[in-house]
Amino acid sequence: MPPTRFVQRLFTVIPAMVALAVLAVTLLGQDGLLRRHLLRRQLVRMQAQAGELHHDNELLRRDVLRLQQSRTAIEREAAEALLIAHEDTVIYRFHEGEADGESE
Repeated sequence: MPPTRFVQRLFTVIPAMVALAVLAVTLLGQDGLLRRHLLRRQLVRMQAQAGELHHDNELLRRDVLRLQQSRTAIEREAAEALLIAHEDTVIYRFHEGEADGESE
């Protein structure tokens, strides 16, 4: 192969290899497009989770405030959770499936 042909091929192959290397780094590198896409998806999931947690925290704040301000609310919570009630109080408990007359 004459040297000019070799040089021509070399000047064709080298830029192609450089272009492929740049493309690989752009897509697969530490800060590449694929990594950014995955991080963006993770960010969206975490933002949604944070929104749910803020909502749950707001509900809990309301419950705490209600319990701090009302003795009746405390008594109601105790009745529901621990089956504690005043004397001569009747407590009805329904299990799933029994409300329609079904029994297990």
